[in-house]
Amino acid sequence: QFNIAVELITNQTERDELARMNLIAGRRALASTAYATAAKYLTTGIQFLSSDSWETNYHLTLALYEKAAEAAYVAGDFEQTEQLVEVVLVQAKTLLEKVKVYEVRIEAYKAQSRGVEAIRTGLEVLKLLGIEFPEQPSQEDIEIALEETQIALAGRQIEDLLNLPNMTEPKKLTAMNILVRLLPITCVSNPPLFSLVVFKQVNISLNYGNCAASALSYGTYAITIWNI
Repeated sequence: QFNIAVELITNQTERDELARMNLIAGRRALASTAYATAAKYLTTGIQFLSSDSWETNYHLTLALYEKAAEAAYVAGDFEQTEQLVEVVLVQAKTLLEKVKVYEVRIEAYKAQSRGVEAIRTGLEVLKLLGIEFPEQPSQEDIEIALEETQIALAGRQIEDLLNLPNMTEPKKLTAMNILVRLLPITCVSNPPLFSLVVFKQVNISLNYGNCAASALSYGTYAITIWNI
């Protein structure tokens, strides 16, 4: 009802509160897989923001744009997704605040069978996080990365991996999430890079502790070395 009356609500404090309400509603709709409804709530919430909201109400504005980009992607509106992603990449203050929409962009490219763009975007983000890969790895690159991983694993038992501490370093957690998103697309379209992604995930886990992606990394590593 408030949304229907959007043009009649002129007090910015009230409009900001309604933007928050739409953010809450959009999150709940996303969680319920009501993607079109979520997109509608979130874009409506953006309409309630002031023209200078990135300066005056930064965190609310960032949250709305991030969730709106996600909702647009899962609803299949890739043009809207890209527009929202671009706004966040321009306005967000830190790399970690930009990563969420980079992840959305990667998934949107994958959904459109644009594997090259998805991989390139992932590699760009990883480079910003201090992790560099060659876009077209050589056999030597793979052998070096494999040897480094095997050295890091030498003498470790399965129990040692289970007992690693939880990963807490924000940039490493972010890197693991990006690497996980690259696994399926590199497996299909760039197997040499897939191997490097797997090895990097294992090494990050060994050095910084386990996270949700680590179990997949260890399992995929076993499959990878079986096929090399």
